[in-house]
Amino acid sequence: MLPVAGIPPRAMVVLVVLVVPPAPEPEPVVGVGVAVGVTHGSTTATRRDGPGPAVGVLVGPAVGVLVGVLVGVAVGVLVGVAVGVLVGVAVGVLVGVAVGDAVGLLPGVAVGVTVAIAVGVTVGVMHVTTAAGRAPTCPDTTRVNDNTTAETRAALVMCFLIAQSHQHEQTIERYHNCPSPPLPSPEVVAAASVRRMSMGRIVIVGAGPCGLGCARELTTLGHDDFQVLEATGAVGGLASSVLDAQGFTWDQGGHVVFSHYGEFDRLLTDVMGEDLLHHERSSFVRVGDSWVPYPFQNNLHHLPPALAEEALTGLIVAGMSTAGSENTPDFASWMKATFGDGIVRQFMQPYNEKVWAHPADVMSSGWIAERVSVVPWQRALAAVLHQRDEPGWGPNNLFAFPAAGGTGEIYRRAAAPLAPRIRFGSSVDTINAGDRSMAVDGIIESYDHLVWTGPLDRLVRSIADAPSDVAAAADALVHNSVTIVGVGCETPLSDDRSWFYFPEPEVPFYRATNFAKYSPQNVPGGRTDRYSSWMTEIASSSWRPLDSDRLVERVIESLQLAGLVEPDAPIVSRHVQHIPYAYPVPTLGRDDALATIQPWLMAHGIYARGRFGAWRYELGNMDHSVKMGVDVARFLASAVPEEAWS
Repeated sequence: MLPVAGIPPRAMVVLVVLVVPPAPEPEPVVGVGVAVGVTHGSTTATRRDGPGPAVGVLVGPAVGVLVGVLVGVAVGVLVGVAVGVLVGVAVGVLVGVAVGDAVGLLPGVAVGVTVAIAVGVTVGVMHVTTAAGRAPTCPDTTRVNDNTTAETRAALVMCFLIAQSHQHEQTIERYHNCPSPPLPSPEVVAAASVRRMSMGRIVIVGAGPCGLGCARELTTLGHDDFQVLEATGAVGGLASSVLDAQGFTWDQGGHVVFSHYGEFDRLLTDVMGEDLLHHERSSFVRVGDSWVPYPFQNNLHHLPPALAEEALTGLIVAGMSTAGSENTPDFASWMKATFGDGIVRQFMQPYNEKVWAHPADVMSSGWIAERVSVVPWQRALAAVLHQRDEPGWGPNNLFAFPAAGGTGEIYRRAAAPLAPRIRFGSSVDTINAGDRSMAVDGIIESYDHLVWTGPLDRLVRSIADAPSDVAAAADALVHNSVTIVGVGCETPLSDDRSWFYFPEPEVPFYRATNFAKYSPQNVPGGRTDRYSSWMTEIASSSWRPLDSDRLVERVIESLQLAGLVEPDAPIVSRHVQHIPYAYPVPTLGRDDALATIQPWLMAHGIYARGRFGAWRYELGNMDHSVKMGVDVARFLASAVPEEAWS
């Protein structure tokens, strides 16, 4: 058996056993062997006089018993070889007896044994060699139950994790599309896990999606020497929710629940069960007096004719240009090369400068991926000619939301079993990476591995012995801030749309979310027949400072002018929350900075993950953050390469 890096030998045995069908017990096989031998011997004995009868009667049963024992022992471990030996022995016996009849007992037996070995080994090797080319077979995970030993269960879990890592090709080919085995409880695998892992003390900074994902996975893997430090008094981080004095629930931004990863799906199932509401996205862009379905560039026929002509003409010119957008490293150039002047002027540039609070020409274009819809001009033209809507683009076209408690409810439930491991109100003051120690509220603590889920630039600034090039790279990282202004109205929920984008500079916010539609429990008593709520987001930075003068009043006025709030609607809640770190901005220098910072941190046992730990907006959703936390726990446990962050 060839070893696979990272899989313990006993785990390999489990892996092989689970690949094959359930094996018969040795006794029936021995019986079959005896029966075949006796039958063959009797038949041979009746054929002719001479040494043949003696060979058939004496050697036939003996060989049958031997074959039965050999196959019975081998079955279940190396079925391919066993089948080969069985075929080989059968052929060998026939040839041996036939030759024995002709030339005598000893040469016949010798030939029989020789042919048995040769054919058996050949067929067995061929079977094992070609097994990798067969269709992948999932492990029979149903054979894992409460009576399975902790050692075997832990081995199975380790095999599954390695199969999911996409690093070991033969293992992946067979297993990466298989259903996950039923994970054992921490109590069942703890002893076996600890024997395989030597992680030492792990400190997780931040009890948001990434930190909780890491803590939950460490618990599943049976490692209990860890602590979660949370500077605030609540879990959830940027995905937390608050209940204001008037009974309205507010998130820290327009979060919706959708997923790219099974790990996040399992967390939702574990902690939320059926307590999720499911929605189809209905979002629009406000341009002038028009509501254009999102994505804007896919639905240009909703614009006034002059604006639609400008947008479509620019898109066609850009699409027919030989220059293309492949060699446009900055975001501003990419937008113009992809969409043309009209769409960029009407929506893309003003909206993106509002949401990022930075000019587009200092931003990279490498983060785009699924974040921006790229529509061919032919399809856009057809949509205009046929007046056809295309609103369904994007991964969040269908999304879920907690039935009560806001987005933060997910993480409150996820954190509940981890409560003894979470220390609230605990801030990291300084870190000494060389001796792996840190000052937490003035008290020195040691760690073997540090998982940091807060802002990466703050982490580096807290490390006393960080080299100058790492410190300079951290200073080059750029982020924006967002101020949430929530408006609770004592008017019934009547708008069935989800959220709205506002590129116009005179509107203070870049997005407004119809928050009562997400869940009735976001308003007092779940009374959407009486209340509605609008959550708006205003981005700011040193390049685009926040204008706080009459901010709430200007937000309400803009909602009224857009027709989202009636002019005479009683305003019963005015919620304001400032988020200093909202989005990591993907600047042109970001990747070079990360290439300097992250390797140095990891060499010193520090793993910066999550939205602001990884500092990669394209990995900034909740599912990305949970997945990064799970991945780093697995990496520390068994050196399984990380998937999301890598």
